[in-house]
Amino acid sequence: MTLNPTSKLTLQIGSMASIPTEMRPHPVSGNGQFETWSQSQIPGGGLGIKAKYQCTKDFELASGVVFRGTMPEYSARLIYKKFQLTGWYSTLDSTLGVAATVDIGRVFSTLVYRHDQTIADVLVITLSKKQGIKLYSDMGYSFVEKDLVRGEWGVLKGFDSKWIDGLIGLGYQYESKSIAAYLFVHL
Repeated sequence: MTLNPTSKLTLQIGSMASIPTEMRPHPVSGNGQFETWSQSQIPGGGLGIKAKYQCTKDFELASGVVFRGTMPEYSARLIYKKFQLTGWYSTLDSTLGVAATVDIGRVFSTLVYRHDQTIADVLVITLSKKQGIKLYSDMGYSFVEKDLVRGEWGVLKGFDSKWIDGLIGLGYQYESKSIAAYLFVHL
């Protein structure tokens, strides 16, 4: 259920994307079906409540709580223009996390830090907007394993037509020491 007590305030109650989850791509979008490992380190949705306050066109504050099992996970977010900063604390496993996204011009990056677990980053640099050519890096380091647990670097080329959209890509995967090839098509 969504309520709008004022034009600047939105309240949502029920099963939903948590405040941190909103930094992940929408699940039924092309980006959601091609979500990176780094983005997947951000917690998912759940049963809860959240509030968003649109201070100005460029500035938003949000907070909420969702339940992991029977334990609350608290979160807050600040959005200023093309920058987002979100933090969360899960009482289920005493985990603290922070995610930051910057999306400026040809550079997109999401950095995720999960206390005592991982640090991860996805970086996408658009070389040609017209041709849809992008370089990408998706990396993650585990504080538990004390090792790089995710590493992939490559190039993607997006395409769109009247009937289908998608991308093709080629990258190197550190974990398997192999080349990854992608063909992704969506409506």
